[in-house]
Amino acid sequence: MRRQAFTLIELLVVIAIIAILAAILFPVFAQAKAAAKKTSNTSNLKQIGLASLLYVSDYDDVMVPYLVRGDGPASGLGSGTMWWHGRTIREGGPFVLNYYRNQGLLYPYMKNAEIQDCPVGRTIATPFTTWRDGQLVPAYGTNQNVWVQPSATIPGLNLSQVEEHSGTVSMADAVNACTINGSSVAQTKSFFITPILTYSTTTGQFSDRGSGSGSADCFSSRIHGRHSGQAVVLWVDGHVKSSRPTFRSGGTVRQEARRAANIGELAPRALPAVIDPSDPLIPEYNRFWSLNKESGI
Repeated sequence: MRRQAFTLIELLVVIAIIAILAAILFPVFAQAKAAAKKTSNTSNLKQIGLASLLYVSDYDDVMVPYLVRGDGPASGLGSGTMWWHGRTIREGGPFVLNYYRNQGLLYPYMKNAEIQDCPVGRTIATPFTTWRDGQLVPAYGTNQNVWVQPSATIPGLNLSQVEEHSGTVSMADAVNACTINGSSVAQTKSFFITPILTYSTTTGQFSDRGSGSGSADCFSSRIHGRHSGQAVVLWVDGHVKSSRPTFRSGGTVRQEARRAANIGELAPRALPAVIDPSDPLIPEYNRFWSLNKESGI
């Protein structure tokens, strides 16, 4: 019996159908992969939040410090610093500091250095190029009002000093985005996020840290919506949720570049391009970052 082969038209139809199915399915697979990374990131931050609360329980209500300086000399071999996520120490060799992410303040409560970072954020460049293994630092930014560095005047922050645990940011997906390259913003990992407005005890005034008008005015604009435009945020009480960054109403080159890269701030209401120190809405702008909700500090 003679077999009938495919005609060219039939073959082209089959190829066209396969191409259409691929065009439909590949974006679905990509979205599923992105959703899985976001879920993993949420789980990581929940584990960090739980570890932070266990630390508070062990240290009589004192919260995890941003860093603790070593007992050794300020510089030279043997001097080191303990961060919540790892330890840096001077040991000689080609690097200024060696970084060990399994020796941080929270590591004893997690026993897993992998969960200290966002799966997507691991690919972001590190600014710590003089650290051995500096690329392993996490891509999370901590609330500078909550994660403090102990000193002679501030031995540590107590959990009771935070008025609303569920309404105060602990840490979030973050990125350093101060440097502009043409119309785009250079991105590197960031350890901290400055509140939208910082208060000076010397002048008694607030200063805007996110207007983008100067090199120092971009430190609150670090919330990174790297999960389909959303950032995963850990709050002081340990709960985690996704939020879209808040963008300024202005149109400076830096602001537009950050907006295009989904890098902004986090506030319960819209933010003006520049915030005046006498603006009565400052406590509301600063609500997610302040310890005292009435004053915004």
